[in-house]
Amino acid sequence: RGEFSAPYCPQQNGVAERAWLSLFSCVRACLADCGLHHSFWDRALSFVCYTLNRVPASGSTTSPHELFYGHKPVARHLRPFGCVAYVLLPARDRSPKLDPRGVPGIMLGYAWMTKTKGYIVYVPSLRKTLTSPHVSFDESSTWAAHPASSSSPHPALLATPASVPFTTPPADD
Repeated sequence: RGEFSAPYCPQQNGVAERAWLSLFSCVRACLADCGLHHSFWDRALSFVCYTLNRVPASGSTTSPHELFYGHKPVARHLRPFGCVAYVLLPARDRSPKLDPRGVPGIMLGYAWMTKTKGYIVYVPSLRKTLTSPHVSFDESSTWAAHPASSSSPHPALLATPASVPFTTPPADD
């Protein structure tokens, strides 16, 4: 039999509070790593949940996905949050024939909630979030380091480097 906790007393629900703490630590790390503004927290949370459900917890050999569905999850489509993604524009959104067919954007997650196969990409130059399976990724760079990020029409959506508390350590040669 379940017990209810008193309102506004999170101390009485320690397991759930610890889970939220772990999830939001990952969300903060995702946003800080790629330099995105905290307004993208919901996309980062969805990404973190999706990813954590596909990897085994420490001390376990099975993932939550495997326990629920009975088979190992496919992981080859997983990409880093916030990496540069080049998404193919639909023909109706392209102008003349010589314009680029793809535009750079920010990989925000997977379109699993809508039961479609594809990636969710925010394109700052269009001020749109696109869902498409036709995406190429540059996993080695984040949007903050991409040349198009400086000409973005929405600089308020991207965090300034001074507001990002975490930095990437230099690579060892």
